Amino acid sequence: MPFSNITVLVLSGGKSSRMSGQDKGLMNFNGKPMIQHTLAILSEQFSPILISANQNIDQYQAFGYPVIEDINKDKGPLSGIEAAIKQTKTDYLLITPCDTPLVNSDVFQLLIIAAENSAKSIFVAHDGHQLQMLHALLDLRTGELEQSITEYLKTDRKVQLWYEQNDYIAVDCSSASHAFKNINTPEALKEINN
Repeated sequence: MPFSNITVLVLSGGKSSRMSGQDKGLMNFNGKPMIQHTLAILSEQFSPILISANQNIDQYQAFGYPVIEDINKDKGPLSGIEAAIKQTKTDYLLITPCDTPLVNSDVFQLLIIAAENSAKSIFVAHDGHQLQMLHALLDLRTGELEQSITEYLKTDRKVQLWYEQNDYIAVDCSSASHAFKNINTPEALKEINN
């Protein structure tokens, strides 16, 4: 599939409760905001790019990409995904969180290859040990996922359960497992900055 047919969503809308309320995407990682590392990798290959954020909107807009807010507040990352699905004009939506700044194009390529060879609609990265829930590619061509996520958020917010209801595929990304290093505590940020 052409990369021009993929919109990318960077999830930065969480409450960062394990970061003492500090906005993870804007925290310093190797001299610049964490999200900037992710955006730099993505912008080499993809356009358009959306940022999902519910606070510090002006700061996120300063990176030069559209910022979208959740439609259903307090519903977790699925609410950011829902908002992006409703705004996406391409056939595919690639999702990645702001707190894995080591993510690289290998992960994206593996998800895209899986989608090219399957009739399923949801492709989720698996690092060899567990699913990486927020690294996924959605096929939006049928319109079914938009309806499904809106209905699902009326009663639940668990990401994996929504995937399961839509018959997802776990994509083997174990060859790029280092890319999923997650920074969601001050200790993890300090460790990876050293």
